[in-house]
Amino acid sequence: MASTTYRYSELCAPAWSDVYDQIELRVSSALCRISASTGISQRDLSKQLLLHLPRFSVPELGDMRVIEAEAERLAVRCSSLRQTYQSWLRQPCMHRLRREELVLKVCPVDVAKIIHERFHYIGAYHEGIAHLGLYVVGCEEIPIALASIAPMDLHVLDSLFPTTVEKEKALVLSRVFAFDWAPRNTVSYLLSLVAHWIKTNFYQVQTLFTFLNPNLGFSGSSFRAANWRAFIEVKPTASYLDGEYITFRRFGSLSSSSRSRVERCPYELQPLRLLRYDLKRSTRRG
Repeated sequence: MASTTYRYSELCAPAWSDVYDQIELRVSSALCRISASTGISQRDLSKQLLLHLPRFSVPELGDMRVIEAEAERLAVRCSSLRQTYQSWLRQPCMHRLRREELVLKVCPVDVAKIIHERFHYIGAYHEGIAHLGLYVVGCEEIPIALASIAPMDLHVLDSLFPTTVEKEKALVLSRVFAFDWAPRNTVSYLLSLVAHWIKTNFYQVQTLFTFLNPNLGFSGSSFRAANWRAFIEVKPTASYLDGEYITFRRFGSLSSSSRSRVERCPYELQPLRLLRYDLKRSTRRG
């Protein structure tokens, strides 16, 4: 890796954005080659790779073989997880979003669990209040896109929602996902339908929140198109158990012996962006 000067935080952690600038071409090359050889889409593999590369040291990332080996490992893992569900990936490509042909429905838990664990980049099921799927009318075995809603459990917002009654005024949107064969603007349309569904079914809810992770290349364009707004930034954490990314919830459930094996990301990641959507309602009910 070429010599460079890294920005350092108060904890002397190099900025991941600076490190990534030095390896971006190598990552792109690895993604192109491994995607072609394994059949895993570059979009899927990119999120997985960007999630896992920050566990490696700067010298390790200077070795192209390390990047390619990690990309291949993740692609093989994806292939194994999805082996039984290849038909879910091979649906006819939808070139246009035809709203009259789509319907929002509550997605069965077993289907949502498969999408969370085998197709979503985080790879962990998030149990919530409901999983809402966007389906093609008449083809309702699997959704073209999915969003899950959960109770307001974000500790960073405890001061805004200090009581149970206050917490009931907000929900958290998580695990937003769309298959590659879904048309453009699918996610923004899904978000608008989810907001309407919540207005109808949870009248007490006034606000929705969700996290956007810029470290994985997410720009938030679909959320902006659906009128979500930036709220605050939150310091991220990235933890890995036996080489695999684990969520904060998963970390909290680990035994003390398992926690001792957890690796922490050695870099200063870009802050997570907490987005907010205010549910505007008519003053009349019924």
